[in-house]
Amino acid sequence: MIVLGKYKVVNYKRFRSFVMVSAILAVLTASVLIYNITAFSVNCNTFIEIPVRDGDTIWNIAREYGTSDSIRQDVYTIMKLNNIEDGMIYPGQVIIVPSL
Repeated sequence: MIVLGKYKVVNYKRFRSFVMVSAILAVLTASVLIYNITAFSVNCNTFIEIPVRDGDTIWNIAREYGTSDSIRQDVYTIMKLNNIEDGMIYPGQVIIVPSL
């Protein structure tokens, strides 16, 4: 029988199992927290606001401010960020664009 402080360990196998399961849970919890922190920190983008002028199109804005190798991908990203479904933008509208 082992005495830990004011507690007595009656069943050593059961105590050892409890300690092992607690250690495994602590390691798993720490790894999940570390994974979430790194996952969110990698995906943090900065955005800039672009006021739409007369004659601007999403394609022109994507060509000028695009961050990927594909203009199509940049157009898709701009439309998704600004909840644009029909591809129409209007003068005076302010849209957000990812920046480097």
